[in-house]
Amino acid sequence: MIGVFATFLGISESNAFTSNGPKFEYKAKNNRIQLDTMYLDTMDDEVNIEIVFKNTGNQPLIVNKVTGCCGTQIKDWTKQPLQPGKEGTIHVHFRVKPNPHQISRTVKVISNDPEGVKTLKIKGIVKEKDDGSIKLGYN
Repeated sequence: MIGVFATFLGISESNAFTSNGPKFEYKAKNNRIQLDTMYLDTMDDEVNIEIVFKNTGNQPLIVNKVTGCCGTQIKDWTKQPLQPGKEGTIHVHFRVKPNPHQISRTVKVISNDPEGVKTLKIKGIVKEKDDGSIKLGYN
């Protein structure tokens, strides 16, 4: 299965650093993020996503724990401290049934960011294409 390779996500990307401590932010790319939600587009029944995040603070960021819901497996994440301005990744895997339905998954990150837990929602729709095959698409 090919899966989805996503190097996007985020509320916003900022070049300015905060004045106090580390700051965890999901990184946006290609305008494919809306607030804290990522939308999928794939034709596979196994989805593999690489989520990119960034430390926009002024102190090292340490990601202590990453969890997923509903059969969402967190395969790995950047565990070493990230210096200000540096990026890390989270590798996510889940399966989808090959019949039309909506997808809703959640990834939560616990780090030393003073704002607390950061949540990313992964949403999509499995729908039939005109040729009868199944694909994930947008609402």
